[in-house]
Amino acid sequence: MKYKHYNKELLSDDFINNLISKNDFIDGRDGGLVLGNSHENGGIFFLYQFPEGFRVFGNIEGYEYIVNKESTDKNRYDLEKISDFDRDFTDVFESYEIPKGIKIIDARKNNKESKYILLDVRGKFAIINKYSTKANLSKIDFLNKK
Repeated sequence: MKYKHYNKELLSDDFINNLISKNDFIDGRDGGLVLGNSHENGGIFFLYQFPEGFRVFGNIEGYEYIVNKESTDKNRYDLEKISDFDRDFTDVFESYEIPKGIKIIDARKNNKESKYILLDVRGKFAIINKYSTKANLSKIDFLNKK
C-alpha cells in the first residue's frame, strides 16, 4: 500500500514502530546517494524527529544525493554551484553504474513503496537533484565525507 502524507504530518508511534519492525526506516542523517522510487512512482518520504514524535517534511527521489548538515555548512558555495538543474537536466534520466565507495542510502522496498528516511531536524542539509548528482557524483560524495 502506497501512503500519502501531508506536510508536517505527525506519524503515530504505531506507524513508526511498524516501519522499524519491517526495516523500512533508514537513518539518513550522515547523507548519501539515495536509491529508491522516482517522484513519478511516489518518491521517498523524509522525516524529522521532534520531542512529540516523527513528522513528514518532504519527498525526495532515487538518485538524488543528501549531503549531511555539517558538510553542507562547510561546502555550501561548492554545493550550490554543483546543483544546477537547468544546466544538467536531460529529457530522459538513465540509471547508471554507481562507483565503488559511494555512500548509499538504500530506500528501495518494491515498485509501489519506498522506505522512510530520517534526516537531521536541524535542517540545512543539501539535496542535490538527480541530474546534477549524476554529473558530479564523486565530487558530491567527497564533499559529504569531508
